[in-house]
Parts: sequence; structure tokens; C-alpha cells
Amino acid sequence: MGGSKVEGFDAHYAGTPLWDLGRPQTALRDLAEAGAFRGRVLDVGCGTGEVALMAAALGLPTVGIDSASTAIGIARRKAEERGLPARFLVGDALNSATWASSSTPCSTAPCSTRSARPNASATPAAWPP
Repeated sequence: MGGSKVEGFDAHYAGTPLWDLGRPQTALRDLAEAGAFRGRVLDVGCGTGEVALMAAALGLPTVGIDSASTAIGIARRKAEERGLPARFLVGDALNSATWASSSTPCSTAPCSTRSARPNASATPAAWPP
């Protein structure tokens, strides 16, 4: 896999990457169904957006970010097809300057620090799926 790490990740989306289940992970779906998702949701490393789309379907303001522009394009298409208002941004999760603004749940600090606005829930994704 040559080129930058971002280009390498993006290349995986020419097909279906092993980590893309085409649905939210069972543990996260169970949490959502139990009402654990509240407030604004930021899905860092959202891939093709299944978790973010699940949160948006619950009526929560949702933003997904990923460094792979191909994955973000797929997530945006899914949101449009499903009629969901989730927003998807290309950005480096470790550098909030590439994506943070007043319209994202974590506006001034990388979410890897779990610094989120009040009433936002920070739910790490389970890995492996």
C-alpha cells in the first residue's frame, strides 16, 4: 500500500473493506435502542456512516468525520437515499483544525480527548466488530 496513510485507507473503499459491516455494530445498536445516545453525536472515523446514520434516524444532530473521502462520499449518498440530515466531513480525527467548527459537536478540541459540548454523548466504537 503506497502513498500516504489517508490514500491507503481511501483505496480500501474501492471495494468493501473488511471493517465495513453495512450496518451499525450490534453493541452500538443495542445502546442506541436502550436510549444511550443523547444530545449531539460526533462519529469520529465514521467510514461509510452507518453509526452516524443510526443516530440521525433517532433524531439526533449528527456529524461524521473520516479521512477517507471515498467513504465520506458513500456516507453522504446513504444519508440522501435515507432522507437523513446527518452531515459528513472529510478530516483528520487527530487534527480538529481540519474539520472542527461551531456546527460540529466537538468544536475546539479533538474528540479523541472526549472533550464534547454539554449534553453530547461520547460512545467509542467497539473494535473489532
